[in-house]
Amino acid sequence: SLSRHETGGLSELVRRMAEVHSGTAGLAAPPLRPYPAAGRLAWSALAAPREPTVMLVIPFFTIGGAERIFLSLLRKWRRLGTRMIVVTTLRLPPEVPNRIDQVRSFTPHAYQLAYLFEGCEDLQSGFFYFLLKRYQPDFILTAGSGFFYRLLPAVRRQFPEVPVIDQLFNDEVHFHSNRIFRQYIDCTIVPGRRLARRLIEEHGESAARVAVIPHGVKLPRRIPGLPALP
Repeated sequence: SLSRHETGGLSELVRRMAEVHSGTAGLAAPPLRPYPAAGRLAWSALAAPREPTVMLVIPFFTIGGAERIFLSLLRKWRRLGTRMIVVTTLRLPPEVPNRIDQVRSFTPHAYQLAYLFEGCEDLQSGFFYFLLKRYQPDFILTAGSGFFYRLLPAVRRQFPEVPVIDQLFNDEVHFHSNRIFRQYIDCTIVPGRRLARRLIEEHGESAARVAVIPHGVKLPRRIPGLPALP
C-alpha cells in the first residue's frame, strides 16, 4: 500500500498508528524473562562435522603463476573430497583484478579478511581463530601473507596440533619472514634445490623440514618442429 496509495507522509502514519493502537496504553508490561544461568560458550559448540580439511592462507587471489598452482591444488583436493578453507588477508589495489570467484568455483569457504573486517586487524585475527576452531584443518598451507606470519606465535600456542606449511617461491620478498618465524613452521616448500641448500646450509634448517617440489609446466602433446610426446 505504501507504493500504491497516498499516505500523507510520516506524521500522518504516526497519527494513524497511535489511533489504531490507542487501547494498548493501559496494558500491563509483560514479566521480565530471566537470563539463563549458562556458562561461557564452549569452543566445542562451534565445531563443524569432522572431515578431511585443509586451509590455504594467501595475501589475495588474482591471476598469476602462484594462483595457478593454488588452483591446481584446489582442483585436486576437490577430487579427493577434501573440505577447503581459503583465507585472503590483503585488499587488492583497484587496478589488479580480484579473482576470488575462481576459488569459489571450488569451495564456498573463501574468506577475504581485508574486505570482511576492513581496518580491524583484531577482528580479522579473531575470525581467523574461529575458522581454525570450527573446521579443525589437518594442516595450513600459506604463501606470502604478512598477516599470517604475525599470527604464527599465537596459532602455535593455541592450536599446536595443526601443522603449518610455508611455500616460498624465491629467496627474496618473504624469505626473511620465513626465517624470523621458522620455529613456528613445520615445513617449508621450495621449487628448487638451490633454495633448499640455502635454507639448510646457510640458515641451519633441518633437511627434514624442507621439501623440494618443482613447479610443473603442462606441455602440449605436439610442439611445432619437435616429435610428438608419447
